[in-house]
Amino acid sequence: MTYTINTIKREGDPAAVREQGNIPAVVYGGGIENTAFAVKFMDFEKTYKEAGDSSIIELVLEDGKTIPVLVQDVQIHPVKRTPIHIDFKHIKMGEEITVDVGLEFAGVAAAEKERGGTLLKPVGVIAIRCLPNNLINSITVDISTLNTFEDAIKAGDLSLPEGVVLESDVEMLIAKVVPPLTEEKIKAMEEKGAGGIDSVEVEEKGKKEEGAEGEEKGKEEKK
Repeated sequence: MTYTINTIKREGDPAAVREQGNIPAVVYGGGIENTAFAVKFMDFEKTYKEAGDSSIIELVLEDGKTIPVLVQDVQIHPVKRTPIHIDFKHIKMGEEITVDVGLEFAGVAAAEKERGGTLLKPVGVIAIRCLPNNLINSITVDISTLNTFEDAIKAGDLSLPEGVVLESDVEMLIAKVVPPLTEEKIKAMEEKGAGGIDSVEVEEKGKKEEGAEGEEKGKEEKK
């Protein structure tokens, strides 16, 4: 599918551009000069919702020239949660690029449904490398392979299309079902990121060992 966004001449300061229902933007990279312009708010919202960060967008400049770009960064208003500035990156179609691609989880994990475990999904994106023509919008993760609490899906287990290479660490944890957890433990794992499960388990083990040592020491002191 081809995505297209028309540019508009930027007139006035950023605030004035937004008052007109447009979003200030800039395109750079790939051997072109930085070019400032604006795009219609509605056009960008609709296209970005479908294209995301990992689909090529044809940017139509004022002179009619069309260049392939990716959305590099979108600044969001802290209160209204609407785009207030966009960075587009020019892409050379014959050169490989590295982008983050979202993960979509499918299936049912038996360890969660039948054994009452908690499904953990520490990351929502992974990095891939490929030619622009081989870009994909998302990667499907089949969690039906998680039958026990010992099973885990790592980045290296994901099935990628031909021409797409994994750039993230192959050992990065993507999904795992663990025995029922308290909200406190789940929060701690999310804060620790991809290594959260092991970190929290080690931490919990350490606390138990310290507690056991304390009890032993107390018994010795009483003697």
